[in-house]
Amino acid sequence: MVIIAGAIVDISHHQGTINWSKFSKAVDMVIIRTQDGSSVEDTMHTYNEQQAIKYKVPFGVYAFNRASSTAAARIEAKNFYQRANKNTKFYVIDVETFSSSESIGGSGESMRSVINAYVAQLRALTKKKIGLYIANHLYDDLHLDVTKFDFVWIPRYGVTPPSHPYDMWQYTETGTVEGISGKVDLNRLAGKKTLAWYIGDDPKEEGTENIKKGELTITQYEELKKRIEELEKALGKKDSKVSEVHKEGWAWAKKEGIMDGQNPKKFVTREMLSSVLFKKFNKKK
Repeated sequence: MVIIAGAIVDISHHQGTINWSKFSKAVDMVIIRTQDGSSVEDTMHTYNEQQAIKYKVPFGVYAFNRASSTAAARIEAKNFYQRANKNTKFYVIDVETFSSSESIGGSGESMRSVINAYVAQLRALTKKKIGLYIANHLYDDLHLDVTKFDFVWIPRYGVTPPSHPYDMWQYTETGTVEGISGKVDLNRLAGKKTLAWYIGDDPKEEGTENIKKGELTITQYEELKKRIEELEKALGKKDSKVSEVHKEGWAWAKKEGIMDGQNPKKFVTREMLSSVLFKKFNKKK
């Protein structure tokens, strides 16, 4: 099921000078292009980032991949990170061509290897979320490892959603939004990754103050939740027999109907405690 979460727009120099006073009121999130490969820095990205900050519009950044090899991918990743404003909520690698193909002067390495090198270098530079923008019609042929990314963004124009698993769907390239005179790409979110997931604060990076003391970011929360689930699973595999020192008390609790005899080594929940108190103090005489 696709969930529309307001106007989510991706922009580049192609949109010209945006009227951010109007634009900011029409969008929930914007994704700004930083570069087209290492050699072409988007001429409007710095302006757009500054305006997004000024008007308090959450934004991510993306870079079109032109890496011809794994070595070139690492260079592109460094340039991408260095050029993009550090207030970004996330980074996206845009893959729409076979840039490593020998037919166009590439190394001949697989695109999977090239993009793995790209994302690995980016991971070494930032703790923020990293997404993959991948052409729907090239998804299978590119054979990228989507598990390396925090989310997948796929373009497919019209009413039919992408034919591959995705978290964000670019559903039109002819959208209209206040503040932009021409056409623009519009996007929708899907699945469990809500708008809050994308724009939530990330762990502190160089030159930023993103989280307050005592707060958990979404990433930290998800990691903590995962660790708790793993711990509960591990505990559940252990011997559930009652130890000798508690055996008599456990037998009495089952006989009195206070406990049901299940999960003897689990923590006592508030529901269990309330049941114990209820049966003790409301027992008919």
